[in-house]
Amino acid sequence: MADIIDGEWELMCFSHPYDGPLYLERYGRTYPPAADSHDGTWGFLFITSNGSYQTVSGSLKDGFEFDANLACIERKDAKFTYLALEQRWLHVR
Repeated sequence: MADIIDGEWELMCFSHPYDGPLYLERYGRTYPPAADSHDGTWGFLFITSNGSYQTVSGSLKDGFEFDANLACIERKDAKFTYLALEQRWLHVR
């Protein structure tokens, strides 16, 4: 993911719009959902060491699906592979 998302982010968090705001004790702050509340949307927060962030969001209609059980992942662990037959991205552990 570091090859795709610019910046000095250190943490990537899945942000489903129906989950509401995400509080991260590590930064002492609450982050808004990264996508609008619609079925089939997904979003990620990319957070820097000072707590600032950028978001990326999309739709299942665009052919992108992620595991909704993802929480937050350190930059060094934010590796994914695309499963073409399933049309989804899988977190590589």
